[in-house]
Amino acid sequence: MVALGKTCRSCEKFEMIVADQLEIENLMADLVEQVDARVIGSDDLVLGTVQRAGWRTGKPKPMPVADMLRHVADFMGSLDVTSDPGGWRPNQSARPPRRKH
Repeated sequence: MVALGKTCRSCEKFEMIVADQLEIENLMADLVEQVDARVIGSDDLVLGTVQRAGWRTGKPKPMPVADMLRHVADFMGSLDVTSDPGGWRPNQSARPPRRKH
């Protein structure tokens, strides 16, 4: 079990935490590369958020999983969200203008 110490964006209205999957995967890869590079690319499971006090306690000396879980707030679910940066694009449904002969 790993507590990354990553700060993420949040939406209080919808009680959501927003994290970039690629950022988290890169952090995990950097971390496990130091321990055992063979696990890079393996499946992982994000359980929830860790209270800052619990994270600080476990930072200098790893704590047992049962102790860390007392500081974890579980996620109720997850969503895959994509972003469209916007901008001008041709209208795909419009037909090209007819040429006069």
